[in-house]
Amino acid sequence: MTKKQIALADFAALPLDKQLQLLRKDGVYVGKLKKDGQSIILLQLYSFYVELYYKEYRKTLVEMKIHESIDVLQPYLHQ
Repeated sequence: MTKKQIALADFAALPLDKQLQLLRKDGVYVGKLKKDGQSIILLQLYSFYVELYYKEYRKTLVEMKIHESIDVLQPYLHQ
């Protein structure tokens, strides 16, 4: 069975709780970074990427950034 995909703009328009639910269900873990005291988790969701910025590792979500470009992968490739 094929997963139903949504476009980046449709994902961005969802409420935060729905976005996080979709990421847990269909997101693919790519990697994590530590920067300025934050943990950053990168997930691939369908044809785009989502960075989740946490104050503490997966405890307090501070920011979410959505990317279409594969350029976001560069810092994670050094792991």
